[in-house]
Amino acid sequence: MIFKHFLFFIFQCKITMINGRLWLLLGNNQFEKMQKNDIILLRIHENSVFTFNENRCLQLIWLNKGKVKLKLDWKEYPLQNGEIYMLLPNANIEMETYRNSEVIFLSFPVEMVKLESQAFAIDVFKLFVNHNQKNKNLVTPTVFHQIQHLSELMFQEKESAQYSLEIPQYSLEILWSYLKIILLQLIRDDNHSLRITDKNIERLEQIFTLISEYAVREKKVDFYAQKMNLSSKRLNQILQSLTGKNLSYYLQEQLILEAKRLLIKGKLSVNEIAYQLGYEDRAYFSRFLKKWTGIPPSNYKQMYFKNNQEILIKKRGGVID
Repeated sequence: MIFKHFLFFIFQCKITMINGRLWLLLGNNQFEKMQKNDIILLRIHENSVFTFNENRCLQLIWLNKGKVKLKLDWKEYPLQNGEIYMLLPNANIEMETYRNSEVIFLSFPVEMVKLESQAFAIDVFKLFVNHNQKNKNLVTPTVFHQIQHLSELMFQEKESAQYSLEIPQYSLEILWSYLKIILLQLIRDDNHSLRITDKNIERLEQIFTLISEYAVREKKVDFYAQKMNLSSKRLNQILQSLTGKNLSYYLQEQLILEAKRLLIKGKLSVNEIAYQLGYEDRAYFSRFLKKWTGIPPSNYKQMYFKNNQEILIKKRGGVID
């Protein structure tokens, strides 16, 4: 039960607004949006720019052909054929594809996983936590081809239901069945499963609850360590061993995501946003945001609305509202 409550809190996901939640999509792409807790299945073609922020679902990314420039949490990573990136919630994803390229992006909420057996949910969570530390998983050629085939079956099933006002329930069940097989293939192919104890799951739940509640007001690791009756060193050890990142990273990530939300809403000035997030020095806040995104706050807002206009000019680039 602890595991299920943890997943419900950390990974609950309901994506209903694309542009309002920092979804940008430029170029010639297929966008497939399903109703069962919002699975997102996307084929990203050549000469496209794709960014995905503030997502609280699990995600799979792989390259079918060509070349892609991939950034995860503002750091560039290679993506080659046969590699699958398995990402935990809140990953900042940026991709740029080149000529004759095709990337598959698959995102799904953990609520769907929770509907299956507890053993399956634990295996899926362990798989993503394990590979989140090194991000990608090099699967065997046989498994990779099987996953490619299963994703094509998902596209075909979605296409067969595209003329319906709502996707029939049986189609949703078929899509979930294909996705479940993909996850089972990855679990079976993985030889480095983590042993995550109930105690550590409980600690992770508490850590992320505290981050969600206090990140704007409290930015020191000691505060969270005291709340959990742990030393700062031990708290960071737990996070590092399970997720590959320390507490400072997650605090900063939470603030960055909140800053982006406020900037795009456009109701507050940069000074007001800085103050609301606990930064009295606007210059420091601007340097902080630029360090993470490469863009000053004022330019980030302008770039977002510029890209939003480009989406409309290109017939929404395949985006379905």
